[in-house]
Amino acid sequence: MRLPLAVCFVALLPAAGWGQGQPGAILSWGRDNSGQVSKAPAGTNFRQVAAGSQHSLALRSDGSIVSWGYNTFRQVSDTPTSTGFTQVAAGYHHSLALKADGSITSWGWDYYGQVSKTPTSKGFTQVAAGSYHSLALKADGSIVSWGLDTYAQVSKTPTSKGFTKVSGGGYHSLALTASGSIVAWGFDRYGQVSSTPSGIGFTAVAAGSYHSLALKTDGSIISWGYDTYGQVTKTPTSKGFAQVAAGSYHSLALKADGSIVSWGHDTYAQVSKTPTTKGFTDLSGGGYHSLALSGPVATYTAFGTGCGKGPPILAPTAGSLPKLGQLFNLDISRLSNNQTGLLFTGATDKTWSGVPLPFALDPIGMSGCTLYVSTEFTTPFSSGPSNHYTWSVTIPNQATLLGIDFFQQAFVTDPSANALGVGTSNAGKGTVGY
Repeated sequence: MRLPLAVCFVALLPAAGWGQGQPGAILSWGRDNSGQVSKAPAGTNFRQVAAGSQHSLALRSDGSIVSWGYNTFRQVSDTPTSTGFTQVAAGYHHSLALKADGSITSWGWDYYGQVSKTPTSKGFTQVAAGSYHSLALKADGSIVSWGLDTYAQVSKTPTSKGFTKVSGGGYHSLALTASGSIVAWGFDRYGQVSSTPSGIGFTAVAAGSYHSLALKTDGSIISWGYDTYGQVTKTPTSKGFAQVAAGSYHSLALKADGSIVSWGHDTYAQVSKTPTTKGFTDLSGGGYHSLALSGPVATYTAFGTGCGKGPPILAPTAGSLPKLGQLFNLDISRLSNNQTGLLFTGATDKTWSGVPLPFALDPIGMSGCTLYVSTEFTTPFSSGPSNHYTWSVTIPNQATLLGIDFFQQAFVTDPSANALGVGTSNAGKGTVGY
């Protein structure tokens, strides 16, 4: 029996708190003159990366920030040590971070006020950094800019509302409206502003030093502006991309399968050393280096013990794991002919209806049995004549599912098990990944 995972998992995301994702590890490549590549921190607890000219930042899963690389302007050493941040952005020699309360913290080089003129109010939802200017998006869709204004990259910031994303380039900026149209302003010597595509249907924008990119709803990419290194003409013509990013003179794009494509300037191997594996979830382009965040690995681990005849055993079929976009098969074996039961799929192994887990079921007549998982989703099943049951689901190719944990346990009819006549299997913990 095959059930749509959209029913089993996606419908539970808001209620169960799923879809937050698990952190990943950082991969960096390209120019390394200041340690912006080789000093990337180890570990797998990172949620976002941002690359500056010669320094880098990463956001940890606890909301703290780590920085490394060039530090002449204290863009590394002045990194905040507190937690509670939700996003980071890196300019040429300065950095920004957004807190959960919508306030902004900036540090690093401040010659043009890109740090000291940072707004002190709250209510912001995104931050972005150009070379020497900064931008922030408010909850009402309005944009605030500050810092260097030689090319009106601050003074010509749109005054209307309804924007959903912003990006800062060398001396120009891009903004995406709710309808999917793009607005550009600032330095325009290479057409990085005036050649901005018209129309709607764009979902993301990214600004490099003198070129720009945009992602369309069909997953295709459009580039315009400075093209000396092929950062425009070498743009991939295929579809299926989910994210774009721009370095100074190179560009990157993330495919739906988590693979990365890069093109443009390659003097420091910021293109040719792009990872060839899949499973990445975030990327960022810096001066002459790039960063990427790996996605979680799909796993399934059995735990606990069952009760009753057998008892039933719950385990993935050989070679099957809950991988994004693929079929996952879970087998319940050691059943009797035509034995019926319920497969519970839950969001946690910590509590069930306010009761701590694991919970001994002796008080309800299931002596020797234990409930290990919450029971948000229930699948009735029957073994038929085969003495086992296979639960098959296709994991949607939906990034919000990456890293979520789910927990499963089967309950079966078994008159010999106890007074209630119900036995259980062991439990299993799965993590959706690549």
